[in-house]
Amino acid sequence: GMVDRARERAEREGVADKVSFRTTDAQNLPFDDDQFDLVVGEFITGLLVDKEKAVSGYLRVTKPGGRIGLNEATWVKTPAPVELLDYLSGVFGVQGKILDSNGWKELLESAGVRSLEFKIQKVDSLSNPQEALADLLRVWPKVVWMLIRNPSFRRFLGETLSIPNNLLEYFGYGIFVGNT
Repeated sequence: GMVDRARERAEREGVADKVSFRTTDAQNLPFDDDQFDLVVGEFITGLLVDKEKAVSGYLRVTKPGGRIGLNEATWVKTPAPVELLDYLSGVFGVQGKILDSNGWKELLESAGVRSLEFKIQKVDSLSNPQEALADLLRVWPKVVWMLIRNPSFRRFLGETLSIPNNLLEYFGYGIFVGNT
C-alpha cells in the first residue's frame, strides 16, 4: 500500500517519470554495486535481525562518494525495561536488538560509513498540540473506515494504544547521515 501511495503522489507532483518504487528485502538488495548516489532508510534497519548485512548492502549499492541516510528507532535512555522491549516487539515487529546512539555509530562506522553525523531525538508527539490535532483530523476518516472494515487493524490499534507509560522516557529516533 505504501508503494501505491508513493506512486500516486509522484503522479500528483509530476515526477512519476523520474522515480520508481518497489519493495525488496533490505538484507538482500537486488541492485548492482555502485548504482545510487544516495540511499535513505526510514525506520527499516532497526527492525531487522541482521542490521550489519543491511548496512553493508546499502554501502555496496551506493556509488563511491555517495551518501547514506537513516532515520531509525533508538534508545535515548538505557537499559530499557523488559516490558518496553516486549511492547515494541509485539506492536512494531522488532526482531533484533534496538540500538542506542553508540550502537548505531559503531554499526555504521564499522561497515565503512565515513564522516558520520547524527542527531538523537526523544519522541514527543504532544510538543506541538496544534500539529497533533491537525494530523489526527487528516487521518481520522480513514482510521474510522479501517476500524469498521478490518478486524486485524482493530487488534493492531488496540495493542498500539496500550502504550507503556514510560515509553517516551526511553524510546526515540536517530537521524544518521554519512558518506561512502
